[in-house]
Amino acid sequence: MRNRTPSRSEIARSCDTLALLVETVRPRRILAIGRVAEGASEGFGVPVTYVRHPAQGGAAEFRAGVTTFQRETS
Repeated sequence: MRNRTPSRSEIARSCDTLALLVETVRPRRILAIGRVAEGASEGFGVPVTYVRHPAQGGAAEFRAGVTTFQRETS
């Protein structure tokens, strides 16, 4: 129960699920929480907005990024 960077194989295994989710939901934009999520979310033809992961000491930046994302998508 700790926060760690997923391995390449873990990321690769999750990409099929993410692709299915994007295909099913058809989002207008994706909010990527952290650089790993940003990289995994690219290539689906949907704009990706990065926000800093709060576990990396950026809780205030995370909140500000989510707030900005919400305003832009409303």
